[in-house]
Amino acid sequence: GRRTNDKEVVVLAWGKFMGKEVTKVLLLPKTGRRHQLRVHLADAGHPIVGDFTYCGDGDAPRMMLHAWRLSMNLPDKMCGKQEWVAEDPFEELLAEEATVNKLLDVTGLTGAR
Repeated sequence: GRRTNDKEVVVLAWGKFMGKEVTKVLLLPKTGRRHQLRVHLADAGHPIVGDFTYCGDGDAPRMMLHAWRLSMNLPDKMCGKQEWVAEDPFEELLAEEATVNKLLDVTGLTGAR
């Protein structure tokens, strides 16, 4: 992965979503500063799809930012380290987009909006 300041960026996939070129990345922040990922990516010219504050992209059904794992050490010795894992909500969206694009290609129409 590529290191940028206080985070690591790993490219997972790329393609089209809603007719636009997109890249799916894994971001590994080292701190929990508010909006750090959103601001950094927007400043780098790669805003998060659906981020109305830093991108102005109003086409997406939601902001395409998702924490797949949260981990923290709690002060209570009974709890210790806690971790939560969630499924990737984008797999289904990207699969649907690919299916729509294939259908549009077969019919001779374009997938761009």
